[in-house]
Amino acid sequence: MDYFSGQGKLFFGQRDTAGNPKALRWVGDAADVSFSAEPDVLEAKENYSGNRQTVVRITRELKMSFKASLRQISTENIQLLTQGDAVAQSSGSVTNEIISPTTGTLAVGNVFILAAQDLSAVTIKDSSGTPKTLVAGTNYDLDAKSGQIEILDATTGGPYTLPLKADYTKAALSRVKMYTAANVEYWVRFVGLNTAVSGFPKVVLDIYRTRLDPAKDFSMISDDLNTFELAGSCLSDQTKTAASDYGQFGRLVQLT
Repeated sequence: MDYFSGQGKLFFGQRDTAGNPKALRWVGDAADVSFSAEPDVLEAKENYSGNRQTVVRITRELKMSFKASLRQISTENIQLLTQGDAVAQSSGSVTNEIISPTTGTLAVGNVFILAAQDLSAVTIKDSSGTPKTLVAGTNYDLDAKSGQIEILDATTGGPYTLPLKADYTKAALSRVKMYTAANVEYWVRFVGLNTAVSGFPKVVLDIYRTRLDPAKDFSMISDDLNTFELAGSCLSDQTKTAASDYGQFGRLVQLT
């Protein structure tokens, strides 16, 4: 028997129709990886001895759950945490995109959001008969990476007619729309090292069918290094039998 102190790599991959894993992906540094059994147990006590002793214990259902704490972020990890789908922003040019209300008054402090991010060659103009071009650094502050402007001066070079319009070039990138992939099931694999034993022998955990919950907390501001909590239910894999070498929930292999 050995003591155990674990480290290792956590991998996720979707399953094919036969219940086998597709390509797996390492999710990066994880602060915690664990699974737990959650049996639904019925117990009954006898009513004749005066001691009310338990005489029957029946396991009605055996459930299993999984959780992990991720320490690194990526588009793919955000998909896992938010049950989202990745959407590609293609590169190209945009002309005359309306970015402000069509009525009202342009005011200092107004922030207007462009439809794309990671922009270059940005021009902001109004809707006059001959459009007037606003000057970056004078009339507005541009955050080209996030794709937004903030009005600094609404009068110099004006008056300006709403709506404001934008011309720009956008770079290719990937973004995630949240909570659109709730029914995706994953094969989870942990390849660990037992650092309490000389030579760091490996331990391999496979969980065949995991359905994740969306992250309950996704902190965007912190003084510390953020961790992102993954949790979900491990379902019985009906493509396998309990009598097989795999079992129906998972398998744990200790290597020497």
